[in-house]
Amino acid sequence: MIRQNDLAIVTIADGTSYVDEVSDYPDACRQVLADLSDADNVADPKAVHAYVATLQAKGIKVFYIDGAFEDSVFKQDSACLPDVLIQPYVGVVAFERPGTVHIAGGGYAILPAVYKNSPDKEVAETAQRILVTFGGSDPQGVTLTVMQALVENPMDCPVRVIIGPYFSETHITAIGDLAQRYPGQFDLREGVTDMIPHYRWADLVVTSSGLSRYESVACGAPTLFCALYPAHVASSEAFVQAGIGRYIGLCDTLHGADWSREIKALAGDQAERRSLSRRGQTVIDGNGMDRLLEALQKELVSG
Repeated sequence: MIRQNDLAIVTIADGTSYVDEVSDYPDACRQVLADLSDADNVADPKAVHAYVATLQAKGIKVFYIDGAFEDSVFKQDSACLPDVLIQPYVGVVAFERPGTVHIAGGGYAILPAVYKNSPDKEVAETAQRILVTFGGSDPQGVTLTVMQALVENPMDCPVRVIIGPYFSETHITAIGDLAQRYPGQFDLREGVTDMIPHYRWADLVVTSSGLSRYESVACGAPTLFCALYPAHVASSEAFVQAGIGRYIGLCDTLHGADWSREIKALAGDQAERRSLSRRGQTVIDGNGMDRLLEALQKELVSG
């Protein structure tokens, strides 16, 4: 799209720090959108703070997409803040501070347009279809843990398992071996590019603290999830406080018995699943991107 619109491209030399690369930005650059909240920068945000301060000193307006809670590089009391701080996550409450526009909350959740205004989901008396999906890579191997739990305490219903595109070969082999030992218990799916049919199929989604829980909630699927990292605990608890998901705990502390107990409990609780489904689609309605673009457009024009 950049090339098709004949826009200028500036190449920055490898190894250049965030702060140093600003000297290579063209004079015409008046606004920058940045997303640099990886694990290293969250642990030590000084470089990102210096980058933002350097841009602002040059009169460049900074739009920054940050993580939430412990995954954030900017707090309300940070000495330096971007001009527009974007935290489109459930549980993040917008604050007021002179010089900074804070766009925050689940109403701005960034999801593809296909998730807009998903139809209400019929909630069965007992969950009859269970979907297990732990994102693109599942480095903790939680998919296999959940499958083993369901082998030891089987559910009398179909269990569909999504194998992400970046699962390790070892993980894929172990999943396949387990499914072969228990024929008919698991329906393995690889190469999935569209998750919506699977969310709409499921009476209960078992997942993690990544983007998948936002997608499943937007589709009205009652969702049980774990936190992948300690930094995800606060955002996971925010889902519970909002009434849009059941949180089971930090994955490293969970055993198969925990998973089977919680899955069976939620599968048999129609009232809670109905509440999670209805409330979830109110909080995450799939229109977050439109709201975010509208808010950003106002700031781009004012800049």
